[in-house]
Amino acid sequence: VRETTKDTDVIAQYKTMRETLVFLTHLNCDDTESIMLVKLTAQVNGTQWSWNNLNTLCWAIGSISGAMSEDEEKRFLVTVIKDLLGLCEQKKGKD
Repeated sequence: VRETTKDTDVIAQYKTMRETLVFLTHLNCDDTESIMLVKLTAQVNGTQWSWNNLNTLCWAIGSISGAMSEDEEKRFLVTVIKDLLGLCEQKKGKD
């Protein structure tokens, strides 16, 4: 009997990436936040725009949920959501 597990390597890779991002956030929360916001700004201003880049960045932002203090995370997420809403306005009707 052969059992197949779907996407086992991919799941393991994502878990490792998440753990790494959480670890880096614990080491230096301000640097992690700054890097992610710079990447988000590059999405909003179009210098690094792509759906794949945006998806990857949003995944990374979501993966560090709980790694910051509650106040830091709220402030960070408000900034991210404002930028993403602005990006939605820019891309409305465009692909």
